[in-house]
Amino acid sequence: MSLYLFLTSIFAEDESDNGAPVAAQHNPKPSDVEAPVSLVISSPDLKEGKLLKIEAEPGSFYLTVVDSNGMKQILRTASIRQGSLFGKLEINQSFRWRVLAEDTKYFSKPLNKSFDHIQLVVLEPILPKSGVVQKVNVFAKETEILVKVDDTTSGDTFAALKLKDTKQESIEKLSEGVMIHWNEAKLVSTRSAPFRTAVLAIDAFTINPNN
Repeated sequence: MSLYLFLTSIFAEDESDNGAPVAAQHNPKPSDVEAPVSLVISSPDLKEGKLLKIEAEPGSFYLTVVDSNGMKQILRTASIRQGSLFGKLEINQSFRWRVLAEDTKYFSKPLNKSFDHIQLVVLEPILPKSGVVQKVNVFAKETEILVKVDDTTSGDTFAALKLKDTKQESIEKLSEGVMIHWNEAKLVSTRSAPFRTAVLAIDAFTINPNN
């Protein structure tokens, strides 16, 4: 089995949207949480760029992007959902990717098209760094802060922040409507029901002084 077929079989998924929209609620059940996907990758470096064009064949997407250095690149991936926190990638949307492998003079039979150079990648979204508090839950070993964030492609959406430090003094000052900021975040998983929510692990946060 070739490297491309092997990797594609790992990440292949149904990209169709068959589910009807659900009214937003704030009580997702544990059974509604999608497990995070663990990836073995060849390089730990994340690259960033903007989407210019999408071409699709069964099981794969070819993305023409312009990277942070202004260079055009061709990426091949099995899923474009992973490039956005709250839905599929849109043209001109920025995102990040991890390179799994590279190939030259690659030919796609379904597209009847050859590529001088392509990168087989897994996409990752650009994570938000601020949000408005909706709800706070303090548990024995962590604090979960539900915040509303602004996503340019989907409008207002939600993120659940996981904070291991339950004794941070600022936690007591949190209430609905307070704007907070965080510098570092790691995408843990996404919840698809009852409303799409990104679960982010953070080390600390600050409260907007203008609250």
